[in-house]
Amino acid sequence: MARVVASLDAMTEMGRRLGLRAQVQERLLAVLHAALEIRKLPGGSVDEAAPLILRVADVEVAYALDLDSESVHILSVDAFRDGKAEDHWPFSWRSPGEPSSRS
Repeated sequence: MARVVASLDAMTEMGRRLGLRAQVQERLLAVLHAALEIRKLPGGSVDEAAPLILRVADVEVAYALDLDSESVHILSVDAFRDGKAEDHWPFSWRSPGEPSSRS
C-alpha cells in the first residue's frame, strides 16, 4: 500500500496552510504511482538516489521515493517567494556557518 511519510518539520509547515497537506499527499502519491508504473516497463529504471522537488501552491516540497516499500518520504517543505525557497539550501540541512537562506 502506497504511503507518504513526512518529517516533523514538514508536517508542521504543511499544517500551517489549510488543505496543503492533502494537496501535497495527492500529488506525491501520483508521482509515486507513475514511478512504480515506469519501473514495470522494459528498461524502465527510476533513479531513487537524489532528492526530488515538487512545487505545490506557494511551497517547495523536497522528497525522496522508496519504490521497494512503495512510499514517498517528505524531507522538507519551504515557502517559495520571489523565485526561490526561503530556507532550502540544500533541503533544510546546512553546514556550520552556512547562511540561513540562499542569496
